[in-house]
Amino acid sequence: MREYIATVDGFASVEIIEREKNYGCSGNIIDGITQVVNEFGRVIVVEDDILTSPWFLRYVNDALELYKDDDNVAIISGYLHPRYLRAYKDMPQSFFMRVPMIWGWGTWQRSWKDYEYDAGKLLEQIRAQGREDEYNYCLKNKPRTRNLQAQADGKVGTWDYQLDASMFLKRRLSLCPGRTFTNNIGHDGTGIHCGIADYDSVNVKLSDEYEPLRKIPVELDEKVYEVHRKSLIPPSLPYRAVRKLWRIITGKNRKSVKVSKG
Repeated sequence: MREYIATVDGFASVEIIEREKNYGCSGNIIDGITQVVNEFGRVIVVEDDILTSPWFLRYVNDALELYKDDDNVAIISGYLHPRYLRAYKDMPQSFFMRVPMIWGWGTWQRSWKDYEYDAGKLLEQIRAQGREDEYNYCLKNKPRTRNLQAQADGKVGTWDYQLDASMFLKRRLSLCPGRTFTNNIGHDGTGIHCGIADYDSVNVKLSDEYEPLRKIPVELDEKVYEVHRKSLIPPSLPYRAVRKLWRIITGKNRKSVKVSKG
């Protein structure tokens, strides 16, 4: 990877920061974002398993400029999940969501300064405000609380659950595109969080065109919100059984391989 990074070009300048030890995913991302936003006031984040459209940087930079003074906007997301396409017959150019889609995204220092890594503290604040049901979309399986609790208990080592909760507490939204400008190609079974079988459900064709971004009112898109809420309801037992059988038949039943952190 270090040898490959040294070959990256096409930018006005490239600064490579090499660690003496493995920071892990969350440590690298948090430290990198903090360093860049403190110096430049904004940042665009692309991890090593994200494939981008030629228009990705144009879209994010335009959006960062359009909403730079609106404190209700937390981040600019470059990825569109296939499930959201079901919300519209004609997808709008962009829309606002409550959740951060972090497969290629951007933000500002004004928003990132409110990021809280301590998941236990975030849970306490959500409960103190009496907003736990709202945070979980009124679902009995409490999907978001469960994720935060796992982080607080040290069962996972992530950073995006905390970004989600930090945004929620500030009542901020993320701007999403009506066409995806990124795709995650890291579903090869070697990563920590993604398995091979996941790819079919998240793969989207990258947008090969771009229309200058128009500013829209900062308000939650209720139709997409409902699609997202329903996606968090656990599937029925018969459905899970059929899906398991399909994975066995198609050879897509391999488990993801966890990579140890140094």
